[in-house]
Amino acid sequence: MPDGTTPPGDGAAPGGPTAGDADGTGPERLLLLAGSDPADLGRMLARPDEELLAHDDAADPPLGGACRLAIVAPTPRRLALARQVVATGVGWRGADDVWFSPSPLLLGPAGAGPAGGPGGRGGLAFLFCGLEHSFTPRVDDVAHHFGLPSPELGGTDALGGFGLAGLAVNWLLDEALRRLGVVPDVVAGHSIGEWNAMLSTGMVRAEAFGGLLPLFRPDVVEVPGVVFAALGAAAADVGPLLAGLGDVVVSHDNSPGQSVVCGPREQVETAVRRARAVGRPATELSFRSGFHSPHLAPHLAPFRGAVDGLPLHPPSVPVWSATTVAPYPADADAVRGLVLRHLVEPVRFRPLVEALHDAGARVFVQVGVGSVARFVTETLAERDHAVVVSNATVRPGLDQLRRVCAALWAEGAAPRTDLLPQPASPLTAPPAPGPRSTPSRPEAEAGTGRPAITVSSVDPPPPAPAPARAEHVTRRTLSARELPEVLDHCFYRQPPGWPDLSDRFPVVPMTAVLELMLDQARELVPGQVVRAVTDVRMYRWLVVEPPVEVTLTGRLLGPTEVRVELRGHARCTVHLEPAPAGLADEPGPAARARPGAAVERLPDEELVTVRPADLYGGGWLFHGPGYQGLAALWAISPRGARGELVCPPARGGLLDSVGQLFGYWAMEYLPDDGLLLPLAVGRIAFHGPAPAPGERVSCLVRVVDVARRTVTADITVRDPDGTPRITIEGWADRRFGGDADLLALMLQPERKALGAPGPRGVVTVHDRWTDPASRELAVRHYLDAADRAAMAARTPRDGQAFLLARMAAKDAVRHWLWRNGAGDVWGIEIALGLNAGGTNAGGTDTDWTTTGWTGTGDAARAAVDAEPRGPEVRESEVRESEVRESGTAVVRLPERFAHLAAPTVAYAATPALAAATIVAAGLGQAGHDRRMLAGLVRAAPRALSTSG
Repeated sequence: MPDGTTPPGDGAAPGGPTAGDADGTGPERLLLLAGSDPADLGRMLARPDEELLAHDDAADPPLGGACRLAIVAPTPRRLALARQVVATGVGWRGADDVWFSPSPLLLGPAGAGPAGGPGGRGGLAFLFCGLEHSFTPRVDDVAHHFGLPSPELGGTDALGGFGLAGLAVNWLLDEALRRLGVVPDVVAGHSIGEWNAMLSTGMVRAEAFGGLLPLFRPDVVEVPGVVFAALGAAAADVGPLLAGLGDVVVSHDNSPGQSVVCGPREQVETAVRRARAVGRPATELSFRSGFHSPHLAPHLAPFRGAVDGLPLHPPSVPVWSATTVAPYPADADAVRGLVLRHLVEPVRFRPLVEALHDAGARVFVQVGVGSVARFVTETLAERDHAVVVSNATVRPGLDQLRRVCAALWAEGAAPRTDLLPQPASPLTAPPAPGPRSTPSRPEAEAGTGRPAITVSSVDPPPPAPAPARAEHVTRRTLSARELPEVLDHCFYRQPPGWPDLSDRFPVVPMTAVLELMLDQARELVPGQVVRAVTDVRMYRWLVVEPPVEVTLTGRLLGPTEVRVELRGHARCTVHLEPAPAGLADEPGPAARARPGAAVERLPDEELVTVRPADLYGGGWLFHGPGYQGLAALWAISPRGARGELVCPPARGGLLDSVGQLFGYWAMEYLPDDGLLLPLAVGRIAFHGPAPAPGERVSCLVRVVDVARRTVTADITVRDPDGTPRITIEGWADRRFGGDADLLALMLQPERKALGAPGPRGVVTVHDRWTDPASRELAVRHYLDAADRAAMAARTPRDGQAFLLARMAAKDAVRHWLWRNGAGDVWGIEIALGLNAGGTNAGGTDTDWTTTGWTGTGDAARAAVDAEPRGPEVRESEVRESEVRESGTAVVRLPERFAHLAAPTVAYAATPALAAATIVAAGLGQAGHDRRMLAGLVRAAPRALSTSG
């Protein structure tokens, strides 16, 4: 029964949650245009926006037309998108609630009739969902509108409860679709969904099916000792994983990328370990039923008794079996036998979908909440098809049904959109056509009694562009108050309640900087939409705490081309086009790709077991909720990665999430210098409006070059139906130096340290950075704003020694605290030195003995003395010119360690091969004789290697 996965998307038409029309009130309007070809639709779309926006076709959809366009809740932005996609002549299925089919899949040649093989239609298939881990249907409004009973969704904590709730939701949606005139030509189901298929066609009547409900009791459906596991491999490829595990069988052949196995727990756990060992994702599932496997056979008696007495009737349309991959037989006894086989034999869903397509099915409606749509898309990746989802978690049920109707109408169906809720008040009719106008669709509009959209026999001239200035300059102050989303884009984790935001390093992501520059271009050339961005370059991080004054300059290079610079930080060239017009030139290769034509895969890819929640929760990605856009990691290979993104709410969140997927690839395949941050992008092409928050898209990262300092990739972002939404060429990330110790510090700054403890607690820190930019990634783990100002006031060499000395001193204190049983201790919260009053922070008369001579400061060493006298630093073994930073200080501990006496710390920083002696008194247990500890400070070889 389980399908073992959460789908890459809920199948909702992108565009984000909506509860009404584009103006936010009342039911959504439908704009439906039918023409003879794309040029015909283009002429219809050439009418002014106000005419098109006033039109609503829901009450009386057009008929006929060999080329169709549907828009839910039309807006100027969606009209601009529609003009663009119609101009390409390439189908567009659902992105931003626009559907365009130049050759509807449910119509024959030139709209002659329904598709399908000889002797039968077979064009539209209903696929009913089985069980799903994530089950959050939105159907109450559907039940209320159609006067149907609302499903009882309680009790889904057990397998039986899941099954009953899923059956009820599937039945409700099937009934609602049929009332809307959406009637399938063929039906099938995934696992328990096959029973819904029999109910849908009348093969089994609802009143008779009630006799099967007791079979869903947990004591009936759960087989003890048997478990399921989902494996990230096709059923044909799992043989080696099951070798020697005689009781483990394949129970579900879901898609080319997933199968489910069933067997005794110990053997299934072995299969899971084997799969993970070869890089395949593998997860044990919570269900214990043993369904679709021989393990249920000893428990089949209750089912056999119920099925033997089940009245059967001829189905209204063919019901296909996922057991035999063929229609159910006509003989009643053969049907009963197949129902029992269905319980103990594998679900062959992948071959079923292929067979349905071979039989003529082209449009598949997922009925219910589940992963069926994803399985279909993966299975038919290379074949022409469309997938529509009947219920989505991101919007009310009626709103999603409106999108189902729009999608099916665009493919040639005739749904009853007039039965959906309509706008409360009548719409203003478009202006009457002029004397030279002729109807574009007389067969569709004749006798309807409603205004028709007309086109002039002479195309109207495009609107005159607004006068453009040659240059536009904006000066503004950016801060965390103005850009609160940057609070979710801080590089450093600091102690809870840490007062200084600057220590967290709130930086505006490259993608949000890009949004600022796009806004600047739009202000210079109003009334235009961004089609592409080229030559993106990042010079310096844009940190907004403390607030920063910035200057944005937009300079017009041509009628639709603007050069934008965020002075000192970034630049790009923005390419725009008039919002009311179609594409001004030939679309690129991505735009010409047929939607849904393929699920792109990578050479030698392996499915991923890591969850995005693990990356965010474990600190591998520093992003807060506003920028957490990784929804699923699907596959990875030496050449790239692919996964699913959900558009976050923060400015630039979607493209930042693209960068996060790129960064995850680096974590897996770049052992050295694997921290990536954006540096440049060659070209970003937008093939439609920006996805709305909550919208799901797929993302493919293809790595095209790995150099010593940079990594470059080409990236494609697609809608759930495969339509390209964004294509990126030449995204180059800068590689920042880091080793295992620095990575550990970034993940757990409260538990890890760069300073390595040696004998008697002497701690050594080495210069491990390949460049100052990489070093900056560690600075705020140790230095607060005052320390950073002191470091900045020094020469680069002296600043390096200053940093290393304080790292060593603070880590010496942290290791001392950890030896004394302390828990979390951040480097930044250890205070050293004199307070504002000029007295030592520990309250004694001890002075700093800091020297600042020439040298490079390649290493530092420090030790803690827990006794009052304090340690001292001697330089007798080195030349004075070699010691760059040395001193003693009393430590001011965080308040939670007030029960400990404030220790003192001695430290010294020296260049390569130089030595200093740190003499620390009283480093042993209390009461022991004083001992003298000599620590030779030497620079170790750099920990990082570079790769080219």
